[in-house]
Amino acid sequence: MIISRGCRAAGIAFALWIGFTGFAHCQTDRANNPQDGNDPALTTHVNYLVKCLDHKNRIIRRSAIQALVAVGKPAVPMVEHAVKVGPDGKVLKNDPATRILKSIQKKLEMQAARAAGGSIGAISKKPRRRKGGVSEAVLSKVFEEIGIDTSLVAKVKAVMDENRKRMQELRKNRASGDRATNKERRRSLNKAYREKLQDLLGPEQAVAFMKAMAKKRRDAQSRKAGEVKNRPNRSDG
Repeated sequence: MIISRGCRAAGIAFALWIGFTGFAHCQTDRANNPQDGNDPALTTHVNYLVKCLDHKNRIIRRSAIQALVAVGKPAVPMVEHAVKVGPDGKVLKNDPATRILKSIQKKLEMQAARAAGGSIGAISKKPRRRKGGVSEAVLSKVFEEIGIDTSLVAKVKAVMDENRKRMQELRKNRASGDRATNKERRRSLNKAYREKLQDLLGPEQAVAFMKAMAKKRRDAQSRKAGEVKNRPNRSDG
């Protein structure tokens, strides 16, 4: 039977992954126990895992990262020595050693939260930041581009903020009504929003403003999609 080089590499990597993670999990409790002191076997194995962070095989690199995170706190000193910095003295982006240290820190925080009987989510979960809508600076630029008096920016922003708030409330409470009812409510809100803009800007300028804002949203979405498409594969870094 002929076995390809890729299959052999995958088989070797899988075997090493079993060895990495199995040994790391078995040694974690011993290494974290102060009574055990420094474990030469664990130190030797962690050094080996750190060297594997630069292995040409991606699967082996990933396995080494997982095993070092499983070891936890005892691996920190050796992983810190493996952190790579650039010529400017700053840590390189996507440096695996830096990612390992962050994961271990998060793991230790979760363990501390469990020991204290607290909530893990309170430590690991960051509060979500509410978006404030379009800024007056952005609106001023749009107004200048399409020839609208910039003195109306504050009033238009107030109308937009009010419409956004009502749309958020509608989405939040959409479970309370059927689909047709919610659709009618949304249509009514959009109509009221257009009428308020027309009262402030006039019919023609209101249409020009809404088209400009729609184009701005499309451009932002296209840029975001392009950034995602061109983003480098971090697993190979």
